[in-house]
Amino acid sequence: MKQLILIFAAILVMSCSNSAKAQCTLPYRALSTLNNDTEAYLKYNFTDRADCYKGKTFEEVVTDLKIPIASFLKFDDGDTHGDSYLKCAGMYLFFVPYEDMDYRRSILNEFFPSLIIEWEVPFLNSVIDEQEKITGDRNWTTTIYNLLKDKKVKSVSTLENDN
Repeated sequence: MKQLILIFAAILVMSCSNSAKAQCTLPYRALSTLNNDTEAYLKYNFTDRADCYKGKTFEEVVTDLKIPIASFLKFDDGDTHGDSYLKCAGMYLFFVPYEDMDYRRSILNEFFPSLIIEWEVPFLNSVIDEQEKITGDRNWTTTIYNLLKDKKVKSVSTLENDN
């Protein structure tokens, strides 16, 4: 009976690891092959192939992204870690300037596809906050990229349209 349980457990572990590997065997697809549909592009490359990016650096994800990031919004881990500072657990990456989104979303009810990055190790928000103060907005800059490029990615996903 113990042997049967061990065999079953081994099969289950192998099938789970094979499904994760299978996700990475899906070929990367260019935006043009998906009729320049940003939402479909992000879903296929970064949701359907999400396991390909676990443990990679942010720089590696951006290299595959191949569409320019225009703005971002960070999210916290919700834990003050014994002090008054929340840590940045991840980011939403947008492909239109942040100030345009508020207007277009509220007035025109427009949806903006985005890529969601969760970090393996959250870091102090002050790293990003200082840069936001300098630029005065959430638009993407080379400085923000350079602050994040070596961060390890825990997961990637996409924000999908509910309509």
